[in-house]
Amino acid sequence: MKRLLIFEPNTTSGIKIVNTAKNMGIYVIAVTSENLFKTIYPKDLKNNIDEYVFCNFNNREENIKDIFKTVKNYGINGVVSGFEFFSDWAISLAHLLNVPTNNYKNVEVFRDKLLMSRLFKKYHIPSPKTFTISSSKSVKIQDFPILVKPSNNAGSFGVIKVNNKKELDLAIKNIKENDTEFPHGFKLNSKIICQEILVGPEISVEVIANKGQFHLLAFTEKITTKGKYSAELGHIIPAPIDKYKSFEILDNVFSAMRVMGFINGVAHAELIITNNGPRIIEIGARLPGDFIPDLLEKALGINEAKLYIESVMGNDINIKHTKECFAGIKFITTNKKIKFKKISCTNQLSTDTSLLIYSKKGDIINPTHDNMSRIGHISTYADSYLQLINKLNIESNKLFLESD
Repeated sequence: MKRLLIFEPNTTSGIKIVNTAKNMGIYVIAVTSENLFKTIYPKDLKNNIDEYVFCNFNNREENIKDIFKTVKNYGINGVVSGFEFFSDWAISLAHLLNVPTNNYKNVEVFRDKLLMSRLFKKYHIPSPKTFTISSSKSVKIQDFPILVKPSNNAGSFGVIKVNNKKELDLAIKNIKENDTEFPHGFKLNSKIICQEILVGPEISVEVIANKGQFHLLAFTEKITTKGKYSAELGHIIPAPIDKYKSFEILDNVFSAMRVMGFINGVAHAELIITNNGPRIIEIGARLPGDFIPDLLEKALGINEAKLYIESVMGNDINIKHTKECFAGIKFITTNKKIKFKKISCTNQLSTDTSLLIYSKKGDIINPTHDNMSRIGHISTYADSYLQLINKLNIESNKLFLESD
């Protein structure tokens, strides 16, 4: 029986990986913290995992060595990450176990936005101008407006557009005061980066790397907030990309993946399509979040988790489009701080629309400044892009948010 080790499966992507692995007849070993396992792990997930390795996640290099000592004789065939924060951990452990993965020499680049931007600049990969700061004193007035973000956080946390030094000081303070990863509690590095403001639609590109060859799975349209913050409000697959523009996008994404050292596994590239061409913001060595793999399967019939598993186990992959439609998701958010009560439907949702509520009665929900401030979502599919947009609007208009 094949054996797969997954770092932190208690995420939407991680659960999809675990369920897919079990359907493939694979023995699943999960690395997580004992506290999370005991307090928040859902029963169905526990039942699908064959074995656990507990870790305190306080030092990547030391923790990886300890995990390796524990599992080196388990006969593990592949290592994956179910959570964005552990993509570099998965590469590090896979390297020690000598199973297929990405280039270990560049392992730091996969989770550090500053190092990634420097690599893109070195190899002339189109990307936003980026520099690091320790205080607002090093920023010139003519640099504003700029985008500020922590170098290795996730979920758009701390990402904000600032227009002057006063706003920049507040952004720096917020990032420094929130430098602990959630929910495992390890410290993030303190680097703060600034990037030029790019104007244009935002997309992501879902790619599978297999034995050094890169294969497009889909372009994803991203619906985001406007103004100071950068939070994602929805996604649509496939995005309506002109075929000539798609060539340019893929050329840039594949070039960036080569210099980063992608060999085996998935890639989630985030870009903005400017008037001067596509610019790569960052590329993650992980499944996309926000239920994008579910949309990919609904729209095109592609199970990205299965391809991920096959690739990190050194198998050849077979990409089949068994469907040809459009799928979308729209997140339920609020523009003011509320105490959540419930979501009501003024009319019954269509049978092919799903509604999922994350919040519980009494939860305090903040305005949508990052991807954590969500109440739930609806998702559906349709035969055409315009039909999907219309359907998402009709279905979301049936929802009524109630608060105390």
